[in-house]
Parts: sequence; structure tokens; C-alpha cells
Amino acid sequence: MSSPAITISSDTSLADAAALILSRRIGCLPVFDEAGRLMGLITDDSFFPREKQIPYTHERFAWLPGGWLGDIDQLAETLRSLSGHPVTDGLIERQPVALDTPFPEIARQLLEEHVHHVAVVKDDAVVGVISRHDMAKLVLMD
Repeated sequence: MSSPAITISSDTSLADAAALILSRRIGCLPVFDEAGRLMGLITDDSFFPREKQIPYTHERFAWLPGGWLGDIDQLAETLRSLSGHPVTDGLIERQPVALDTPFPEIARQLLEEHVHHVAVVKDDAVVGVISRHDMAKLVLMD
């Protein structure tokens, strides 16, 4: 587990979140609302296009935090244009796990939900983040 967790508020811009992820070399940031409640995570994956269905249609297009990507050739330009959007546009809602949750349960959650990160809480406070990267660390433990 990476602890303490580096967190951000919901009014943080996507550009500031990306800068923090890159400068700290981390995979995600827990995001809190004005009342201090965990809203979800913004991850490095949030800045990569995902295919989503357009509501009320059968059409599927690439989606980025805050907008649809019309042309993959315009990816860099589209990402720059979204930089001022709030981090909540790229938020991934995910249930946190309790600090005393057995590691196999956490691994199962990561695998079943096809995610790479989960926030770890104790008494409703985020104390860290567990990632798939932490599984590799187990190989090095004696």
C-alpha cells in the first residue's frame, strides 16, 4: 500500500491532477468533496480514451474526461482543450476497502472490477491506496 495517500479536492482541474500524478509518479489520486467525503479516484487511465456508448443510441465513441473524442488524430489537442475542466469530469467512482481487508479480497476486487487502484480507509479517512503494482512488491518480500 502507498501511504499516506496524496489526495485532491473536487474543484481541482484536470491539468493540476495530471501534473500531480506525473510529478509524484503515482497512478491515482483520491478526490474529496467540499465536506471531506471521498467521491472517487482520478487515475492515470482517466487521461486515455475509453469507448462509451452515446446515450439513447447504439453508437460508441471514444470518451475523455469532460468530452467526446471525435478523431483519434486530435487526441493531444482535445486533451489540452479539456485541461481546465474539473477533475470530477474524469472521476472513477469506486468503493474503498477497509484497512483490515485481507489482501486476497482486495486482489479479487481489482480483478473482478478490472481496475488498477483502490482507496484504503480507516474510520472514513483515506490512509492509502493499493494498486496492482503492490502485488509485484509482494514478490520481493522475504
